[in-house]
Amino acid sequence: MLFRWHQWITSPRGFYISVVFYLCAVWALRSSLFAGVGGDDAEQLIFSQRWALGYGTGNPPLYTWAAILLNAVFGVGIGATEALKFGLLATTYVLLYQAARLLFTDVRIVALAALTPVAFYFVAWEAVLGFTHSIALIAMVAGFYLCLLKLETDSRWRAYLWLGLIGGLGLLAKYNFGLIAIALLAAAATDTAYRRKFMSLKFALACLLAAAIFAPHAYWMAHHLEELGVFTRDRLMDDTMNSAVAKRLQGIFLTLRGALNFLLPLLIFLVPLFSKAFLPSGTGTNLNARQHRIIGRTYLIVGLLILAGILLFGIAKIRAHVFFIMILFPLFIFARIEAMEFSPLRHRLYAVCITIVALLVPAGLIVKFAVYPQSRFDTNLHISYATLAGKLQDAGFKKGTIFADGYP
Repeated sequence: MLFRWHQWITSPRGFYISVVFYLCAVWALRSSLFAGVGGDDAEQLIFSQRWALGYGTGNPPLYTWAAILLNAVFGVGIGATEALKFGLLATTYVLLYQAARLLFTDVRIVALAALTPVAFYFVAWEAVLGFTHSIALIAMVAGFYLCLLKLETDSRWRAYLWLGLIGGLGLLAKYNFGLIAIALLAAAATDTAYRRKFMSLKFALACLLAAAIFAPHAYWMAHHLEELGVFTRDRLMDDTMNSAVAKRLQGIFLTLRGALNFLLPLLIFLVPLFSKAFLPSGTGTNLNARQHRIIGRTYLIVGLLILAGILLFGIAKIRAHVFFIMILFPLFIFARIEAMEFSPLRHRLYAVCITIVALLVPAGLIVKFAVYPQSRFDTNLHISYATLAGKLQDAGFKKGTIFADGYP
């Protein structure tokens, strides 16, 4: 039974069917059990009522633009709003699978690596109930890395244009995509073959394409610099702390804790099953070794950039969103796992572990809904917008703007 399940879920057909069925099931539960939405989704219900080059200083507009298009087809509602999120999650899994196919020779390793994000708490649970732009971010990071990976063997114009296109869309998805893209490109530039690729007219035009895609929102940003400055300071600085040393120590602590938290609960069973993969050693094929080094150096560069921000500018608030770059961690660690040729039993046990974690998500949604009358936790997820709309109409409200905060 264990062997048959592992064999099926790691096959190409099993992978795609599993991802589609799982995300559709979770989407259906999320949309049917909870009448309301969290803060990020509620924000989109408001912003997606009109087209604009920017919607507040928190995030770029790509997610909102996609929500507008989806609402135009299916109507404004929680189902359509959540469908966008789950569509992006499905895209992320598929892009990781395509990248893994280029990296690994063992088809079982390909599927296991691509399915691994289901064991990231922030991807499997928080994304279902909260995140919006960050889900677009991980899809763009996975897509950008896949384009970079394909550039390894493809020097045609098309490969460079895809890199520029995804790069531009990534900048419109989340501001910290820029940090991740710079780190990936800098890490790739340490490789001789990639340096030759980057010293070409094609790469220059890819960069221009990315800049052109981002330009309209950059124009909007130029007219909101003061608000952006206030928002950035509020997100990154902690004015409640007077000690410069304390601020920097807090920033370092939150960085280390955030990186570790993002990899949970994955590490709880990944480390015991594949402990040797976390020790210094070589990797398998030449391509695996090179790409393994590039991802590893990307994490090193991001870490150094964050550390520089902490030490030089006193950044004391490190939010979980920064660590969505860890979406590439499965490719990094499974390059080591494939090279070390662990026993098939360990792979089968790992498949069981991620399956169990995946099943805990829909079960958790059902439990969360069932215990709400007693817990009264996350009230905003249980607000019936249709009921509120009916009450407003009955009260005679026809047109205008309602400002509300702190429901109930």
